[in-house]
Amino acid sequence: MPGPTHGGTLNDLDTVREAWGAWPIVPPNADRYVIQALHSRRWAISSIVTQDAPELFEQRFAREFAAYLEVPTVVPTDHGSSALVMALTALGLPSGSHVVVPALTWVATATAVFRAGYVPVVCDVDSRTGTMTAEALRAALTPRTRAVIVVHWACTMADMDALLAVAAEAGLPVVEDAAQAHGALWRDRAAGALGDLGCFSLQQAKVLSVGEGGAVVSRHASWRTRLEELRADSRSWRPAGEVRVGDMALAETAGIMGSNFGMNDLAAALACAQLELLDAQHDIRNGNYLRLVEECERIPGVSVPVPPEQQTRLSLYEIPIRFADAAPGEAARLAGRLRETTGLRSYLPRHPLVGSSLLNVGSVPAIADKAAEFDELHRDRNYPAAEAIAASSVVLHHSAFLATDEEMDTLVSALAALAGERRR
Repeated sequence: MPGPTHGGTLNDLDTVREAWGAWPIVPPNADRYVIQALHSRRWAISSIVTQDAPELFEQRFAREFAAYLEVPTVVPTDHGSSALVMALTALGLPSGSHVVVPALTWVATATAVFRAGYVPVVCDVDSRTGTMTAEALRAALTPRTRAVIVVHWACTMADMDALLAVAAEAGLPVVEDAAQAHGALWRDRAAGALGDLGCFSLQQAKVLSVGEGGAVVSRHASWRTRLEELRADSRSWRPAGEVRVGDMALAETAGIMGSNFGMNDLAAALACAQLELLDAQHDIRNGNYLRLVEECERIPGVSVPVPPEQQTRLSLYEIPIRFADAAPGEAARLAGRLRETTGLRSYLPRHPLVGSSLLNVGSVPAIADKAAEFDELHRDRNYPAAEAIAASSVVLHHSAFLATDEEMDTLVSALAALAGERRR
């Protein structure tokens, strides 16, 4: 590790960042692409085709991201949350179906299940990586389980071999929430391209950022029209030979009722520029992370997740630094001390889904029946691994690993000092 890259080099780290930990980074071609999109006057997928702008950056990004992931289908969206709703709706499950989700993830993984008309069932995670396990998935299955959302969390991928085997055994489609795993590889296959559908976020903090954006992807070309209709009010792209100047490039194919989830073209232009830089940034981050893994082996009581050997390429989003036997409330103090000594943003992991204030399902009357069922399903369930990770970890953002050797020295020294303080 890291495994094969998709190209891109950085001769000077400081040419792509302002300061250690600064994010997002403006890529070299961003100004040119965004200005080009601005002056094309084609700012949306529903814009009129002009002689000077026959193709949108949205279409270009879909094509280039598909090549990057080695899949035939990419449909850009306005948000990663929308991508999840689209993917779940595309499955066509009966109303009220159960969908298994892991306890450690952003709240949108669960709220998207409700928004699609289903009920999330939360399972515990691996105590080392924070990702769903095959055993936890099997234990969470109910007679009404109809799908699984696998989340690649923080900086490691879930065990896709084992999870896909359980899902196949139970006859369940798999949606990959790859919002934190752009460019990660499992046995040299891209995160998001291993299940039936994959979902990405291009939100401000992500490694591929446009401020707000997302994408649904699939290794199956057959999903494309259905997904396009779901994001464009039941419209899909016309074949290239049928696109005429003066008309919209969308046809009212209306195979399924959709919503307006389209990515605007200024964001798509930025996405194209960001994608050009992504692998070069991965190379720097991943090298620094692997160094930290080795250094933590020499720091008593401090550890970071070690990706499984099947993960042939890393994609860092957040790095949970775990302090063994942390007392209640100690992680908050350690996060503050790490911020003081390094200047880096350091913070606590999110609360596991069940009990999170963000998952306030009872506040929406339209899903009252599903909210009541969710509460009943989870009344006596425990999530010891997820809770232990959340209680004992301090998180660093991936931008901390776009670092020089000297900056990594500072981080390692700070962690060693914190470990020493804890022993005194």
